[in-house]
Amino acid sequence: MGIPLDPFEFWNCFACSPDHPKGLHLTFEQVDDRVRTSFRLGDDYTGTGGVIHGGIVATVFDEAMAWCLLRFQKKLHFTTKLETRYRRPIRPNVDLVAEAWITQVRSRGLVEMAASLAAVADPDKPLAQATAVFVEAPADIMAGLPEAERSEMERILASFD
Repeated sequence: MGIPLDPFEFWNCFACSPDHPKGLHLTFEQVDDRVRTSFRLGDDYTGTGGVIHGGIVATVFDEAMAWCLLRFQKKLHFTTKLETRYRRPIRPNVDLVAEAWITQVRSRGLVEMAASLAAVADPDKPLAQATAVFVEAPADIMAGLPEAERSEMERILASFD
């Protein structure tokens, strides 16, 4: 069991907003130097052959990595590159766990990330894995956030102290 991370309330994020009507409603926790989310995807997220759509899996990875960066770098970052490897079919209505971690902090605000997805029942057998590069959000984007979003970002980041 990890340390729960407070959710964003005003961002209307497809992946993590608790109130998004069609969203994934992911929640995150810190486990050592990683961020983890446990979830279940239903039939609404399947594509051909009843397999979870790869774009949904990539969304989970992208969001887990972004939360990892919020937690450990304490800054908003954007994805510049995301590479996903699907190792086995991911079926609906299976309890899943995804983890993300920082692999390297580079210069100019670039951070390399990795993530893995497995069934809770078989955590040592990855269903999918990802690597990514993120870049720190430019100051003008942060300054341009609506007040409610900026205040909430500050609250979330302060909770990590």
